[in-house]
Amino acid sequence: MLNDFTKLMLLVIVISGCSTIPKVHLFAINLEAESVTLIKKKFENQNFELKINQQPFPDNIGSNSIVYTPSRNANQQIINIINTAAEAGYQISSTNLIMQSNHSFTANNIGLYLLPENYTQQKREYKIPLINEYGSRDCFNSSNLTLNEDKSFMLTVNRWDAVSQDYIESFFRGQWFQSEVDIIELIHSAWIDNLLFLRTENEINSNDGRRRVVSLIPQTSTENEKLKAINCTYNISLVI
Repeated sequence: MLNDFTKLMLLVIVISGCSTIPKVHLFAINLEAESVTLIKKKFENQNFELKINQQPFPDNIGSNSIVYTPSRNANQQIINIINTAAEAGYQISSTNLIMQSNHSFTANNIGLYLLPENYTQQKREYKIPLINEYGSRDCFNSSNLTLNEDKSFMLTVNRWDAVSQDYIESFFRGQWFQSEVDIIELIHSAWIDNLLFLRTENEINSNDGRRRVVSLIPQTSTENEKLKAINCTYNISLVI
């Protein structure tokens, strides 16, 4: 059922703990609204949370594909997604394991790339918008930061609990604004200090090729232990 494995250039998607319902991230930029509605309907009765985005594909994804990281029940989850996509009229031709760094799908997050029939992929110039989801690079616990268009943010922290042998999620929700051109400030009513981040954009060489990386680098010095735990560098990257 599963065809050849290919190396994909991958947009960062952020983390969720193993204790939550698996999230299927549908890259729907190439699909008509009617097709997205049909796919949503097919996933309604499945044990998945379908999250739809309009982020561009990497150039070398030219067929219907799944990207995931090995985790508990991953094989059965992939089979269920393949079957559900087939019911919507999309045959998956490639499933891919991504297991390195924060720039990959992690446990309970699965990327689903679907293309319409007879699609011809156009060359695009990739840009990484500020409104996005960022994965932590140097946090003690796995965490991700989501900046929303309405100026709200959500910071999710996944802490491994040795007693329950599972991840425990905690959330911080507040407001963000751009105080200067490249300075992002996070505000939470319960925090002693606001958290400031410098936004940088660089191109680096990686094992996947040339990669564009946007980083939110902490600029706040805080003695508060809870804030220290989330005052990390957050990244999002795209192979170009």
